[in-house]
Amino acid sequence: RAIMVAMETAMSFGCCDGQYEESVASYAATVLEERLQETSVVFSTVFGPPPVGTNDRPAYLICSTSTGHISIFLMREILKTGRGCKPALLFKAHTGAAYTLCFHGKGDELMLFSGGDDGRICGWLWRRVQKTLDTVKTSSSSGGKLDFPPDCEYACEQVRGAYGSLGPIPEVNSLASAETGELLSGGGDAACSVWDVT
Repeated sequence: RAIMVAMETAMSFGCCDGQYEESVASYAATVLEERLQETSVVFSTVFGPPPVGTNDRPAYLICSTSTGHISIFLMREILKTGRGCKPALLFKAHTGAAYTLCFHGKGDELMLFSGGDDGRICGWLWRRVQKTLDTVKTSSSSGGKLDFPPDCEYACEQVRGAYGSLGPIPEVNSLASAETGELLSGGGDAACSVWDVT
């Protein structure tokens, strides 16, 4: 807010040209994004499986947040530094909050799923996530924040109300992996949905 007030004041005195306005707007957006990240709420956490051929200790801590981001932390960094540890990989998964996380599948088909306020369920192949994590660990230029589109996406149906009107899109509050191979979700429509993700 203070940045926007300063920009408006500068413009009222005629000391802003178009290029300056764009750079201030870009800076304001960056500051806002950083503040949101610093004050975000963690809604769900899961431990990521260890890389193939290593010990049985989890290698990653994965969090879904109120900003719709998924943050992946390296367990060794958390244990070494404690508080203030930065994520090794951070990406936007949902418009609105990301409420839940779940692993589903096995081996090369293991997937990380997330559900959010936008009524979507997004899935990423874990082997692709690990490959990206390996790339980020060896490159300091990206800072771990990437555009990382999902490998698959499912959307909850809107509930029909009176006279056929459409209600709001129900958020996805919980996910679970069924032993029979389906993915289960619970959401704002008070229903449990079964998804065939094969």
